Amino acid sequence: MSPEKFNLTIPDAIKRAGFDSPTPIQIQTLSIINSGADLYAIAPEDSGKSITILMTVIRKLKTAYEKAPRALILVADKEKAIAMERLFCRFTEDGDLRSDCIHDSKDIQDQIDDLYEGTDVVIATPKRLHTIFLQNGININKLQMFIVDDASIIIKNGHKVVIHRLHESLPRCQKLVFTEALTPRLVEATHDLMPFAKVVKIDEG
Repeated sequence: MSPEKFNLTIPDAIKRAGFDSPTPIQIQTLSIINSGADLYAIAPEDSGKSITILMTVIRKLKTAYEKAPRALILVADKEKAIAMERLFCRFTEDGDLRSDCIHDSKDIQDQIDDLYEGTDVVIATPKRLHTIFLQNGININKLQMFIVDDASIIIKNGHKVVIHRLHESLPRCQKLVFTEALTPRLVEATHDLMPFAKVVKIDEG
């Protein structure tokens, strides 16, 4: 995707937030994501992965719909979950897309109640999401996008089982994996989930 096409397709709220110039990862991945393909996106820290994720989710979902989430984003820890939800709210301040931030520092019953009330996007840490999933506290039957950010960190921290159990229950949906490194452990953990995924790698600098 060229910078010119990027500026034509980026949501206005994101432009107003100051993100009007595409980074290399956005130029190289957005057309692939828009095609509906599964994708491994490999890029260094601070390369724009989080903005790429939120941009694609907002463009695909557009507006609030139904009660069950349509996008699920796994992140490594509470701090990343909170930061991503804040960015999501900033990007969607003119719209009605709903989000829930799921992590271990919140009361789990409150989180389940919030999910029951209805949401479009769930941003979650693996451990807490897994607990809620095992309690039938989240409906993933309507998912259109399953996204793993910080993927190599999540696998390194021992959360491979979370991805596998979710995989067993996922409907047909797009899968996107964002990571700083495509490690052998990560490939082994996600290959069955997305065996025909495309790969985009952005080098340092």
